Amino acid sequence: MGIKGLFKNAPFSSRLVVFFAVFLLSFIIVSVPVSMITRQDAASLRIMFVVNHLGIFVFSAVFSAYLFSDDVGTYLKVRTGISRKVVIYVILSMLVALPFLNLTIQLNEAMKLPEWMKPLEDWMIVSEREAKQLTDIVLDTGNWMDLIANLLIIGLLAAVGEELLFRGVLQNIFGSKLTNKHVVIWLTAILFSAIHLQFYGFIPRMLMGAYFGYLLYYTRSLWAPVLAHFTNNAFVVLVSYGYRDASGPEDPNVIGTVGHGWWLALISLVLWACFFCKIVRKVRP
Repeated sequence: MGIKGLFKNAPFSSRLVVFFAVFLLSFIIVSVPVSMITRQDAASLRIMFVVNHLGIFVFSAVFSAYLFSDDVGTYLKVRTGISRKVVIYVILSMLVALPFLNLTIQLNEAMKLPEWMKPLEDWMIVSEREAKQLTDIVLDTGNWMDLIANLLIIGLLAAVGEELLFRGVLQNIFGSKLTNKHVVIWLTAILFSAIHLQFYGFIPRMLMGAYFGYLLYYTRSLWAPVLAHFTNNAFVVLVSYGYRDASGPEDPNVIGTVGHGWWLALISLVLWACFFCKIVRKVRP
């Protein structure tokens, strides 16, 4: 007896346990070769990123889907494409959302935990700073070959891997048990944001995760959230490449924040909602 579809009729709790077991096992296995990469130059960090995302996110998602269904592609919703208009609307929706997301990042970073949680807050600040330092090493490049590598790895691979795991599998598991689509989508978004272990980016990442979830729900294609995710990541890569000089034009990452046209964040939110409505109207039969 093969293992394909072995848990397709298993109870919700069993599938959830199997999913997290596969994820944890993948994490442990991948940690071995990753721990051997001791250098912290951009090339080494890119290799680490690729190994992590292929070994943990992509493998966990595909193998879980293999266990939960007889057709991996259908289960992950990658066999259904999206129209050209939806492609355009998804890209534009993420671009117009940026000022609003910038504001949520600023507000999130200003949050303070209670005094009794100060040790936890100090740990989060240090972890956030270390993660940013590693990211900056990878992104700080003036080489166009490195730019392409970053777009493929940080932009595309991260988008595909994380969407396969969270929207493709986890949202699918929750959706098989819970009848309220909003609970399913937001629960997945919360876990999506939490697993990054970056408290000071938790709210904007959760909001994006929820948007990705709604895109999957209405388009029934994983390529819609993958495209949205890629657009966001690619924008970060391109901005880091184009705004290395602090004396240059205003960094797009501050547009919409307090002191830099916060009212643009409100317009951004309205436009984001408008494009989402266009997407929903386009895909509804």
